[in-house]
Amino acid sequence: MNIKEHHSVVYEFHEVPHHTTYFELIKEYRKEIVEEFLKKVNPKILNMANSFNAPDFAIHIRLGDFKSMPWHSWDWDYYSKLIHDLQDIVGRKLNVMVFSDGKNSEIKLLEMMDSVSVFSSGNDLVDMLVMSRSKIIHTFPGSTFSLWAGFISENILLHKADHQIRPASVSNFEGAPYLSAGLIKEKLMGQVSNSINQL
Repeated sequence: MNIKEHHSVVYEFHEVPHHTTYFELIKEYRKEIVEEFLKKVNPKILNMANSFNAPDFAIHIRLGDFKSMPWHSWDWDYYSKLIHDLQDIVGRKLNVMVFSDGKNSEIKLLEMMDSVSVFSSGNDLVDMLVMSRSKIIHTFPGSTFSLWAGFISENILLHKADHQIRPASVSNFEGAPYLSAGLIKEKLMGQVSNSINQL
């Protein structure tokens, strides 16, 4: 019997990957990575994710360990206005779901809008897969969880205007224009009108 000898490979990182350039080195392999990723996901997880209806608009709001970060703030009025703006563009109420590691009592948006609910399957991978199937995904600054959802998605990604993302790092989101929410009314209708019309 021939036994192939396997050698382990050590990868040395010279710096901690930053969310603004997180996908820069793998963007050109996006298709292959997504295909292999989905092959390796446990079928039970995929079936569970597919059993949920994805929302029109998914908002990722990271609380948890981010609550102790002095440089983070949660502008609930911003999210409320964003939802209203999108609904004005589409011409109807949207099914909006928040994906968060925080408690419902901490998500003030739930108190502000009756069209918003929280999604939680109890499994982070299922949550990410459902988020990736949302027509529009709003990422959270500094967190790669929703960026990974966007990486495997073909849909629209939004971010806050002050959430700086280098264009080179987001070209991996093929078919998913990565827009500043501050430019929604100006660009969203023209650039991604077909996607919006599918909502």
